Amino acid sequence: FHNPGAYDTDGDSLVFKMFTPKRNRTDFVFGYRSPETYGGFIEGSTTAPAIFKIDSRTGDLTWNAPPKAGIYNVAFVVEEYRNGIYIGQTVRDMQIVVEDCNNKRPSVNPPDICVIADDDNATTSNIIQQTITATDPDVVPLDRILLTSDKGQQVYNFPQKAIFNDASGFSPVSSTFTWDTRGVHVQRAPYIVVFKAKDLPIAPRAFSLADVQSMFITVKGTPVRNVAAVPAGKSVTLTWDNYKTLLPTFTNTQFGRMRYEVWRKEGCGGTIGCLQTPADVGYQKIDTTNINVNTFTDNSKLRVGLTYSYVIIVKYPEPRGGESQASIAVCVSLPIETPVITKVSVKSTNTTATNGEVEVTFLRPKPTFTLPAFNAQFAAPYKYELYRAQGLSSNAYTLVQTFNDATGSQTSFSFTDTGLDTKTNPYLYKVAWYTGAGQAKMLDSDSSSTVRLKATPALNSIILEWESNTAWSNQNFTHQIFRGEEGQPKSAYIKIDEILVGKQRYIDNGTFGGICLDPLKVYGYYVQTKGSYSNPTNIPEPQPDLLRNESQQAYASPLDKTPPSAPLLKIDSTICPNKPDCGTAILPITPQNRLVWQSTKSGNVCQDFIATYRLYFKAAGKSEFVLITPPTFPQPYTDTTYIHTNLPEIRPNVRSQAGCYYVTALDQQGNESAPSNEVCNDNCPYFQLPNTFTPNGDGINETFRACPTPQFVEKVTFSVYNRWGTLVYKSDADIEVNWQGKNNQGQDLPPTAYFYEAKVEFVTINEAKRVQTFKGWVNLMR
Repeated sequence: FHNPGAYDTDGDSLVFKMFTPKRNRTDFVFGYRSPETYGGFIEGSTTAPAIFKIDSRTGDLTWNAPPKAGIYNVAFVVEEYRNGIYIGQTVRDMQIVVEDCNNKRPSVNPPDICVIADDDNATTSNIIQQTITATDPDVVPLDRILLTSDKGQQVYNFPQKAIFNDASGFSPVSSTFTWDTRGVHVQRAPYIVVFKAKDLPIAPRAFSLADVQSMFITVKGTPVRNVAAVPAGKSVTLTWDNYKTLLPTFTNTQFGRMRYEVWRKEGCGGTIGCLQTPADVGYQKIDTTNINVNTFTDNSKLRVGLTYSYVIIVKYPEPRGGESQASIAVCVSLPIETPVITKVSVKSTNTTATNGEVEVTFLRPKPTFTLPAFNAQFAAPYKYELYRAQGLSSNAYTLVQTFNDATGSQTSFSFTDTGLDTKTNPYLYKVAWYTGAGQAKMLDSDSSSTVRLKATPALNSIILEWESNTAWSNQNFTHQIFRGEEGQPKSAYIKIDEILVGKQRYIDNGTFGGICLDPLKVYGYYVQTKGSYSNPTNIPEPQPDLLRNESQQAYASPLDKTPPSAPLLKIDSTICPNKPDCGTAILPITPQNRLVWQSTKSGNVCQDFIATYRLYFKAAGKSEFVLITPPTFPQPYTDTTYIHTNLPEIRPNVRSQAGCYYVTALDQQGNESAPSNEVCNDNCPYFQLPNTFTPNGDGINETFRACPTPQFVEKVTFSVYNRWGTLVYKSDADIEVNWQGKNNQGQDLPPTAYFYEAKVEFVTINEAKRVQTFKGWVNLMR
């Protein structure tokens, strides 16, 4: 273990990477091998490989199982980045000496820390006091440990020094790391403090070992204080204390380069941890403001009846960057001074462009609220106008229905909007409100849309995504997924799942009922969303239950491009008999290859479905595999055993078993798996010649021929030489040779000893044995 203790005085981010050592300024070491290539296994294991790596974030260099003692050289580069932009680098190389020893290294495990810093000397919340402990596993004899630290070299540039006293003693050994953090220490990148535990062994353990570990310290600024929120109509005004009062040591120039960020979320937010950002818990940044302005008015996309949370953070100046801890969240609810839409649900998805239907309901304004524009005109009769626009966001509204309430006693209103193309379009609705005999126009309701569902074909699945633009919130509620088939009404659909919505997305991969989606079918879906106004006390009576709305029906078929897993193939290998002598009969071998395979499982029931198999064969001497099982699909060959009898002919009635096979699996869409393992079988080649023959016309032993019959021989080139090395006969016309003791002119050769050479080409998959040369001598006797 080693850490270079790298740091950057500007607080920039550092990235560590391995680097090939150089032999001079421009050239890398020729033929350099990283220690990683030496392999090896962790002690006590034959399967866990050795690790040689550098941690890109901490710089910890680890080689946990060097397999061989020796001297090694490695190099690494430290790259510097600011806001994701590369600035520069430093390269360092080092020597590692590996020795044989029986010692076990000690260990130290410092925790990561987040601290909130300020300039208040009267508080201790910004002071880090962390106990660091090192232990050693060797107990017989007991080793001493030396615990040290670089104390985070970054902090050496500030007056507030880190304190850590080296400690020594028998295991365990502890010491306290202390650092009084201030506002000037805030930065984007965490501080890295390196701790080293080194043992001081005694005999028989001769060599010291060490553990080096890094502690990350994230320093955030003190939070903005006393954030307050005041609602007004459809806007919220925020105020907070001047941040400059918390940082008296900052100059006006430093302070002027800082910025406030305003973050908002629906609902009341909880505590944001020191290591968290507002985005981690669902907030969205809505604006950035000047550091000298301590107020902000949010009038963007706020909806009545909802509760909102706000937090403020301070972004510190570059190049160090960083930010403050988020302020305490402040919650605010907007009063409901308008009609309230409670339902915009697709009642029917059109089969033609004009027969879709949407059901809309809304509630009257709450009669007990106080209107900013309240006057004597606020009295019955009331009039409500329902407007519709096409799309999820639009200002092109059309009046579709008017509701008159002469007495002001009607609390809810419902309307079915017909003649719509709900299959193609979402629709957006709002309600206008008029009061009194003069019909004074009051505030319009917030708009709300239908739920728009999109079904997208995917591999062995269908992806469902839906969106809406509603006055209420559908987030963090359980939404239900319904599925049917093309042509079925909604009433025939069945619920296949329900999900707690964070992101409105669902993947149907056939898990419902354990039945895979059929790529030959068109599936229909609709989603029932659930939502609520987060400020229910301001909802007009009667208060609605969870707001349930249905999307239109959307259709798709799954794609099936994922093949099954490759099968596992085996072959019954031929057992070759012992080589016989001349005159001994050769036991016949049945010319066939028997193959057996089994499917392998991926764990996905849909992907594991197999409709057919295909078996491929490559004969000895051939370069390509050919399909040997029935190729027609979907007429499957589903057996998992195959006896290959139609083997290649070497010559009439002689077939070769030599060749290799692989098998693939196909699903019902014809997706073919990767090839299985390759298995091979070989022939039992045989060739032998005698050492005498008598071509004297008595009909016995008249020719010099192979005995017994050659097996799996494709060609023989036979040459005969006299005692002076002169070629007297040559032929490649007969694999059994059948030399009659004549030269190539047909003349009888005199009886004597001759030397022969037979170059035999066998039919075999073993390339090293495909061509063999047999040499010997033969007595020609007459």
